Amino acid sequence: MHAGTQTWQFSLRTLLIVVAVVAMWCGLFVALGVIGLLIAALLHGVEMAITGNRRGNRKLEWTGYALVALPLLVFFFGCYTVYHTRFSPDTFTFRSTVHLEFCGIRMTPEKSHEWSKPLIDYLRQEGYIEAVNPAHPRWDYVHGHMPGVVGMRGEAKDALRAFREEGMVDWSKSHPEHAKYLWPKVVQLTREQKYYIVDRAVREAEGFEGTTEELRSKIEFWEATWGQ
Repeated sequence: MHAGTQTWQFSLRTLLIVVAVVAMWCGLFVALGVIGLLIAALLHGVEMAITGNRRGNRKLEWTGYALVALPLLVFFFGCYTVYHTRFSPDTFTFRSTVHLEFCGIRMTPEKSHEWSKPLIDYLRQEGYIEAVNPAHPRWDYVHGHMPGVVGMRGEAKDALRAFREEGMVDWSKSHPEHAKYLWPKVVQLTREQKYYIVDRAVREAEGFEGTTEELRSKIEFWEATWGQ
């Protein structure tokens, strides 16, 4: 009975995968067909406009202009920018990528650049972040943007919130003993991808005037209860 159930589940999953792949290819062919029709309309419109202009046929000429304008407007309103940001807990860098799509089809190569934050630069200068350059660094999703899509954010969004607290640079300089505990712990938690605790730790530490042990107790409590 159990073996038969497993076979049925595997077959159903395989069927769903096949259906999804077929639907994806059908959508791609339809989109390419639409693009082909728009290009054909554009070229035909140019031809009609030129022919009408040469013959003095204003009706034919303006019909050609309308055919030229139609695909251009469709391309203008159908194209949109897709933007994504990711964070690497290995290199402590952010990477942003951007490209242009038309109806789900990528129209331009993906451009990317890596960047940092002043707080991360400070921690690197002070030696809290050791240089790690793995062959294949991890990249966790921060957030993204695409028209009509809501909630494009990942757990690494908390890392962005934490490391943009530039006031923590001055706090670290005025609280050296606290900083000696906080930042190695933050680096450790970041590498473990516990971004929620990282954000809480940095936010609570900013302006914190208690003892280092009190700060340690708070962070250890959050770490022990994380995910519960």
